Amino acid sequence: MQPTMSFSLAGGPGVRITVVQTDAGKLQVTASLNPSVLVGDLRGLFFQVADESLLGGLSVTGATSAVGTVQQSANAVSNLGGGVHMLGAAPAFDMGIVFGTASAAGADDIRSVTFTLEHATTDLTLDLFSSAQFGAVVGSVGAGSGPRFGTVRATGTAPVVESDNTAPEAGNDSVTAAEDGTTTLSTLLDNDSDADTDSLTITAVTQPAKGSVSLVGGQVVFDAGNAFNGLDDGESEDVTFTYTVSDGKGGTDTATVTVTVVGDNDAPDAVDDTFSARPNQLIGADAPGLLVNDTDADGDPLQVIGYDYAGSGTLSVFDDGRFSYTPAPGFVGTDSFTYTVSDGVQQDTATVTIEVVNAAPDAVDDTFSARPNQLIGADAPGLLVNDTDADGDPLQVIGYDYAGSGTLSVFDDGSFSYTPAPGFVGTDSFTYTVSDGVQQDTATVTIEVVNAAPDAVDDTFSARPNQLIGADAPGLLVNDTDADGDPLQVIGYDYAGSGTLSVFDDGSFSYTPAPGFVGTDSFTYTVSDGVQQDTATVTIEVVNAAPTVSDDVRTVAEDGSLNGSVAGLADDVDGDGLTFALVGGGLAGLTFNED
Repeated sequence: MQPTMSFSLAGGPGVRITVVQTDAGKLQVTASLNPSVLVGDLRGLFFQVADESLLGGLSVTGATSAVGTVQQSANAVSNLGGGVHMLGAAPAFDMGIVFGTASAAGADDIRSVTFTLEHATTDLTLDLFSSAQFGAVVGSVGAGSGPRFGTVRATGTAPVVESDNTAPEAGNDSVTAAEDGTTTLSTLLDNDSDADTDSLTITAVTQPAKGSVSLVGGQVVFDAGNAFNGLDDGESEDVTFTYTVSDGKGGTDTATVTVTVVGDNDAPDAVDDTFSARPNQLIGADAPGLLVNDTDADGDPLQVIGYDYAGSGTLSVFDDGRFSYTPAPGFVGTDSFTYTVSDGVQQDTATVTIEVVNAAPDAVDDTFSARPNQLIGADAPGLLVNDTDADGDPLQVIGYDYAGSGTLSVFDDGSFSYTPAPGFVGTDSFTYTVSDGVQQDTATVTIEVVNAAPDAVDDTFSARPNQLIGADAPGLLVNDTDADGDPLQVIGYDYAGSGTLSVFDDGSFSYTPAPGFVGTDSFTYTVSDGVQQDTATVTIEVVNAAPTVSDDVRTVAEDGSLNGSVAGLADDVDGDGLTFALVGGGLAGLTFNED
């Protein structure tokens, strides 16, 4: 085995120095940070040498990180530039080495560096560092992923190296540890030996693949953590790590420890649950129900073995995690129960909290239409017909507010009646409050009182020339209507003809055509219901009646004469003056006059 020395520097992030004497007469030097203490950027290493005559011939090769300035000068190396110095921290050293990029502190974040120290003409041994002073400059120091702060300068002394010292022999070990918690491995040195009978100590450990190892007061402590919780009772799993033993005189050796972690039963983890419920309504969950978020590190099947409920609702809990719950009638608030889960060996208890929350009713606004002076309303459920309650609670009207001038009645079952104020036309409204017995909501009812305009219908009359016609009340209004049933009256008319016309508010009228007029005459009139109007046209056809004439027979002697008049045979119902004319060929000796 190659001679090795290993030691730590005091201060800062736990700098560990390990020096291995190679068969080629070179020294392999490793400087590393302990991440369990602090992290940082290893910027420089300073040290003394036992034989200062070798200075100037030493060289640094094979470094695992970039190497910058290297200085060698007996008791004169303290400041390598770029912040890499030991000024004020220790006396001057014989040699100093810069690692990484000196102009960018922290940029390289070097946690460990290994290099080879060799001499051009002389083989090197561990004696070179016997009782030598070491110093390290660590920049950008911090705790894990936390903030990083300034620079730390650590110092320490290498152990005494005795040329005839025999390195210790470390024997491999097999130990057992519990699945949970920590185990102190106090027997590791029992099979280690030292030919010089030097006292042995464990100076370093590596980490296993699972769990962790630490040095506490010279003893190795194995912490299983949660890494082995999946082991069933009686199952086991092996992990390994190495430790370094030192005789304090530069001699070290490394051995492997096999840790057999023995599983035991892990208690189940019952996790609290929260549910929401509505008053008077059943809730629950099918399997796995309450067990859905409960776990067992061993993967053991879980079941509910009991529950405790002090409330007034109705609760059933089953071993497969199913449950059903109904709040006590009318209950609103927080209810709870506990249940115990078992993996067949151990148990755990969780609390189930149920928030019984009443859903407020939703009162929805309503809109109705009304006619002036007319009653409207609705039977139950009336105003409640479109109001809802998510809990299905029965609803009732517990109050209403009306500031209008109409007549309003609202009843708890939602029925209502409303009559507008006399003559009112426009928008009226009121609010009502609905309750589910716990909470309330308010809605607005809007009533549009809309007057229906009257419908004036055109009229047609016939007249004779020069003759008076007319109609008594309701006259022109007889075929006019109003959907509201409002009384109608004529409020005006417009006549551009030459006859004589009179129109009255009750619809009566009189009309005489202009003398001798025959043809179509017309006028318009406007009817009102007191609010709105409509206009209709009256057409009068003035038609002349043809005269009538009766046949007549007269007798005259062959040689006699006859005088007479046919005027008495003609008539005209219009009273028009008549004129006569002979139609067709005349008779010999006949004289006919137009009168």
